[in-house]
Amino acid sequence: MESKVTGSGKPIILLHEWLGDHRNWLPMLRYCPTDEFAFHCLDLPGYGMSQDIAKTPSIEAIAELVLNYASERKLEKFALVAHSMSGLVAHHLGVVAPQTLADLIFFCPVPPNGFKATEDGIAAMHSVATRRDALRDAILVRGGEFESDEWVDEKVDLAWSASEPEVKKAHLEMFLAPVHPVPQKSTLRKAKIIGGEVDLPFYQEASLRNEFQPYYDEIEVDGLAKCGHYPMLQDPKLSANVLLECLKTPIFP
Repeated sequence: MESKVTGSGKPIILLHEWLGDHRNWLPMLRYCPTDEFAFHCLDLPGYGMSQDIAKTPSIEAIAELVLNYASERKLEKFALVAHSMSGLVAHHLGVVAPQTLADLIFFCPVPPNGFKATEDGIAAMHSVATRRDALRDAILVRGGEFESDEWVDEKVDLAWSASEPEVKKAHLEMFLAPVHPVPQKSTLRKAKIIGGEVDLPFYQEASLRNEFQPYYDEIEVDGLAKCGHYPMLQDPKLSANVLLECLKTPIFP
């Protein structure tokens, strides 16, 4: 996978969401200490700078690509930060390769057992992948309604250009419940989750605690005020501060 690397120091790998690419993280990184950390913002297969990678997306395949990326760059241990659908990949890595993770942090994550939706909801999400107006509506209901028209326009442009409709549809099938492989309890002690207080109810604190509870001994959730599903774009400075605070707390006992 291709990446945008910012800074030098302790490695952090960041994985993006369904309607974005590495560009989602860049505003937040302006407030992060790039002399202390090296932020590796990866593009998933079919997204951004990785659009030429034609591999069919799966949780296991993307996890393997992340490990290959780290190995090629001699990143023996790294912090992993995952947004939304990439939370599935991050959880899987914590199960199959916990020794590689110095920390594990989730932003507004799809929980380990996948995103649960009705048939009508799934049909609507497929339309998000293929229609710009439906994509805009999806961003609005995930907290975009509290942002300026200019902000929404920029997020829509980013989401639309990040990947082709067929790529979005393929990744949608990857994160809809039930997921494969069947999620296992993590060997890592804690799930550290950063959410948005005006996100969809499925991504709010009570729901995330319930969905993650079977897989972690301890769950820590920080809800960011006035943020929806895109806190790193809606309040990049606050998101950076909360992320850096999370990095001070180890995931192991």
